[in-house]
Amino acid sequence: MTDHTLSEALPPLRSRVLCTAEFEVSGGIFAIGNSPFGDQRIGYVSGGRFFGPRMNGTILPGGGNWSRSGRLPDQAASVGTFDARAVWQMDDGALIYLTYGGRSLI
Repeated sequence: MTDHTLSEALPPLRSRVLCTAEFEVSGGIFAIGNSPFGDQRIGYVSGGRFFGPRMNGTILPGGGNWSRSGRLPDQAASVGTFDARAVWQMDDGALIYLTYGGRSLI
């Protein structure tokens, strides 16, 4: 199957905005230091809020973002990973546990 045939076979991706999140990070980013896996840092989430057409509430304190960054062996690009976790409380009191991660190449 060629790329052209594949794109014709799949329906277009549809999405809707769920909400916008504003995180508060007090104390900045804590540098843990260098390791064989790169420079490690932690950002502590001290609160925040989320709001949108489908959900609203408060970001509870205690979450964080654990990140690593480094250089490729040829020094041509910077690479990184992150692992983030947080607890959100909906306006109706329901709790949502979030965990998400990602990669970067600069």
